[in-house]
Amino acid sequence: MFPIILTKEKLSAVIIGGGNAALIKVHTLLKLKAKVQVHCYSLNFLEEIKAKQEVHKRVVDFYELSVEELRDFDLIYITLSLSTTTVVVEELKRQGKLICVASKPELGNFINPCTRKNAAFMVSVSTYGKSPKAARTLSEKFIEYPLDASLAALLKSRGQ
Repeated sequence: MFPIILTKEKLSAVIIGGGNAALIKVHTLLKLKAKVQVHCYSLNFLEEIKAKQEVHKRVVDFYELSVEELRDFDLIYITLSLSTTTVVVEELKRQGKLICVASKPELGNFINPCTRKNAAFMVSVSTYGKSPKAARTLSEKFIEYPLDASLAALLKSRGQ
């Protein structure tokens, strides 16, 4: 596993699913402001997702989606519970698309860890899909941890 942070001028993402996991991804992506275009595809959406005007929503069954319908997206988050991969997912991976399968990370080709930041740190924690709640708790605790004097002085000396 090699952690990376993507920086792009413009990012197009689709979230497949409309439940709680999808809502978390929607919130994360919308924090990027105008740099991201968020689409959410599902048969059912939480009310909070329905209310997000900046999210393009489409009512569709994941298993009816084609490679062509997903090829223009940079990131594809699948928040549905998948136990096995699909032909569409495999073809998109062959095309080099970034695919995250929340329920079974090994089916995708990247994971999206729980990330928190404060003035000094950005922390990402992953349990590789086993316990998103534990990852969230760990990242929150780490960010709350006070800086010791030597680290605070180092950051200050570097203008950070």
